[in-house]
Amino acid sequence: MRRTLAATVTASVALALPGATIVPTALAAGSTGGAAAQGPTVTRPQPAQAHQNGFQQVGHDGLGGRGMNAALAVYNHYVYVGSRTDASPGHLNPGVMIVDARQPEHLRTVGQIKGPFEAQPYLTSRELRVIPDQKLLVVLNFKCSSVIHACAKPPVGTTVASNFTFYDISQPARPRYVSTYTPAEKPHEFYLWHDPHRSGRTLIYYTTPTTVISPTENDATTPNLVVTDVSRAKSGVFTDLVHYNPNIKIAPFLRSADEDDALHSVSLRFDGKRAYLAYLGSGMMVLDTSQVAAGRVHPQLTLVTDPARRPSWGNPGDHSEVKVPGREYTLSTTEVYGTFTGPDQHCPWGWVRMIDIHNETAPKVVGTYKTAHNDPSGCAGYSANTLARSSYASHNPTPVGDALALVTWHSDGLQAIDISDPTRPSNAGAFLPIPLTKVATEDPALGGGSNVQAWSYPVVSDGLIYMVDIRNGLYVLRYNGTHGNPLGQIHFLEGNDNLGDAARFGN
Repeated sequence: MRRTLAATVTASVALALPGATIVPTALAAGSTGGAAAQGPTVTRPQPAQAHQNGFQQVGHDGLGGRGMNAALAVYNHYVYVGSRTDASPGHLNPGVMIVDARQPEHLRTVGQIKGPFEAQPYLTSRELRVIPDQKLLVVLNFKCSSVIHACAKPPVGTTVASNFTFYDISQPARPRYVSTYTPAEKPHEFYLWHDPHRSGRTLIYYTTPTTVISPTENDATTPNLVVTDVSRAKSGVFTDLVHYNPNIKIAPFLRSADEDDALHSVSLRFDGKRAYLAYLGSGMMVLDTSQVAAGRVHPQLTLVTDPARRPSWGNPGDHSEVKVPGREYTLSTTEVYGTFTGPDQHCPWGWVRMIDIHNETAPKVVGTYKTAHNDPSGCAGYSANTLARSSYASHNPTPVGDALALVTWHSDGLQAIDISDPTRPSNAGAFLPIPLTKVATEDPALGGGSNVQAWSYPVVSDGLIYMVDIRNGLYVLRYNGTHGNPLGQIHFLEGNDNLGDAARFGN
């Protein structure tokens, strides 16, 4: 199904918003200013000094100690960091922070993108990407929760519209509003795919999690996945290409009664002909996206994996699924909060699984990687309060070449994993920073004390690793551990697009 969403688009080519869009922010790099920390204090094991096995900390910016930092995007030595919460009273600097990283040893926050398009009540600037050839920053804003994101509750009857907002970053320190795409469904995560064969063609694959069973897979009414062409974002033209929901194929007898069959995350093979679905409680599946990649009119998506033969490990299940470049394996993460978000979510939290996709109809888990906190024997040592506001779970992965992966792991920091043998992934380094003394807003589900909350997809830019900690800000790291040499030769790589060096690795 193809339709141009002219009615849902607000566009203005390179419209500058003096005094509104870009707001200078007087923050010392790494400062911890702001209001007193919110929530109860939770005691948990923390390092007396930064743990840097295999890593070297090059730079750090605490982003003013605001807390509740979300994803990052990197462009031309500038870093953009979204907010996990909204612009409710008491939330410090809730816009998209702009950090000058031209000298990564001396990061400097130079401003933030605020109103009228960012730093809004009820919305979180959760996911960010850059389209380099168009010099565009993409910010996904969606309605956030008062329970797990500390966002305000909208008044009864208020409609809160999620959106993708585009900014011209030809002057990286001064983003200018360009256009807004307002999807019909609420997005959760998205993958940016740049067509390697057609210059300028850029698609967004975004998930809109639902457990509803649609009448057919390619149904427009209740999709779990939407593909949208954003190639003409500068002109304010956005075209939905296909809506997809395979829930009808996951028959009730294939899942337990309480299994969550909502699509959480999606990633693509470099050529765009396959997508890898992270289906929460329903596990991992492979999707044929070749018709979209080929530019077919009215393209269809087709589930390759037999649902009866899919790898699944129950709730909360598959969080992210990213292909290992050049090899027929994917790396899967499972995010588990403490008991704060459900009585069944607790220690030993979630870990990494390596999945063999040589047979796409029946992928299988062949290896696992866990940290010491994922050992069930240690769970008795955690108090109920610690469990309620902790997570030692894997979150977002960036495979680097075919033998190394970088994974943010909440309170276990950034993990480097040797995946050269997918059946026996092993530790290749870890970075656990010293937490800030306090921040303005603690994460309700992950905070309540001075802990580490490594969260973003790691981004490799000019050989350095950029990572955002929800609580403690932006870190720039150098890796010198196992399989570390390839990082020094990487210009750009991240786990949620096929840009930059993904072409070299993907081929």
